[in-house]
Amino acid sequence: MPPLGTHKFAPVHASGAVGDDAEYHRTFEPFSANKLGMWPEFKQKKNGWNYRGDGFQRDYIEEYAKRAGAFHAYQRVGNGVGKIRVMPKHDQKFWRYATEWEDDYSTLTTNWTQRVEPVVDEKLRVVGHIGWWWAKEILIPRTQSTDPQVWEMLDSRVPVFANEDNTIPSHYHRNDYGNPQWKYNLLTAPDGRVEAVLAYDVGDGARATMAPWEAISIGRAGVMLAAAGLGAGKRYLISIVIRKGGPRLAVAGPTKELAEAAAKRAAIPESGTLHSVSVGSYGTPGHLVARIEVEEGKVVYRVASVHLKAQGKAIEIKARAAHRNMIQRAAQEAQKRGQKEFTYRGIDAGDQFRAHANKLADDMGRPGSGKALPNSSGGKPDYEVTLDTTKVLASNQSAATTAAQATRAAGSSVQKPVDQGRK
Repeated sequence: MPPLGTHKFAPVHASGAVGDDAEYHRTFEPFSANKLGMWPEFKQKKNGWNYRGDGFQRDYIEEYAKRAGAFHAYQRVGNGVGKIRVMPKHDQKFWRYATEWEDDYSTLTTNWTQRVEPVVDEKLRVVGHIGWWWAKEILIPRTQSTDPQVWEMLDSRVPVFANEDNTIPSHYHRNDYGNPQWKYNLLTAPDGRVEAVLAYDVGDGARATMAPWEAISIGRAGVMLAAAGLGAGKRYLISIVIRKGGPRLAVAGPTKELAEAAAKRAAIPESGTLHSVSVGSYGTPGHLVARIEVEEGKVVYRVASVHLKAQGKAIEIKARAAHRNMIQRAAQEAQKRGQKEFTYRGIDAGDQFRAHANKLADDMGRPGSGKALPNSSGGKPDYEVTLDTTKVLASNQSAATTAAQATRAAGSSVQKPVDQGRK
């Protein structure tokens, strides 16, 4: 079958602008088996003289769809995606205005790989593609550590690409973090840049991550022509899916410039709060006030106030669970940044908190790493230990149990009394 839009009809479209031509040939029409209105609706009575069977209408439509080159495409439906059927215009030549990446992987152009299916906007313009990719087929800058949570890289504005081939290994490497190898359902721009992770599969079925359009919009960017004879080295404008907050001037796949820009961002010490939690009422039994932050690029789990003894009440259980979860999340944030260790710190720490922190360091970190720090507000010194990222993540359930037992002993050791001054 020839590429879509190569039917031998006299062309009716004329445009002097390359960008206009590109948009025209990348825009399809709604599928209709009666596009020209030449036939009446299928109305047949069973046992009537013109009755041709229950499946006649369906078979006729499918046969017409095949002859017309119709196909299914993804389209936004609310915050999700659905499928609609579209067809090429009689003079359409999508293949001439496809990107090199689309030429390799799209169902619209290739007869071999056909890895991805098209995504169209409300005007039925092809703005991206959706398909499944293995982790080892995802390219990330060399300055970025491998990570199963690809969506976290996207949130951090790391340029991520879906491609079987790594054409510039000096600047990109594969997101191959070992076994088990995950698969990802990716929403990509026309050059293979990943804009959203729709789902992932670790071997037990697909799991959804986020509604794809929460962080996605439609933009326009320049792209190099893939087909010969259309002006080598020239760019034309096309509509593409684009992650909000990240304008794109060019659709060029993985480039040295993108990798270098990512390296510069990574070289700037990161600072700020990543996650925070507040459970219970401050100053009362069964509460936790804490946050995970980055100080000059290093992950710190900072506990400002905690009191976990509430006679086994629901609020105590909730606070303990939140504390265990924050330790795990801090380890995940450290892993994402390629950090083998992270800091666990208590503010205005008493003796009980110190004992609790030291036990955590013995079990899941660097023994003997505890040290007191001056308190900027003039209270008791802060106290911190160093925890091992891999040990915390690997222990998972056992680490959670250890943290619960240790914090039970710590009790209110880092609680800041409301009316009685500092400890």
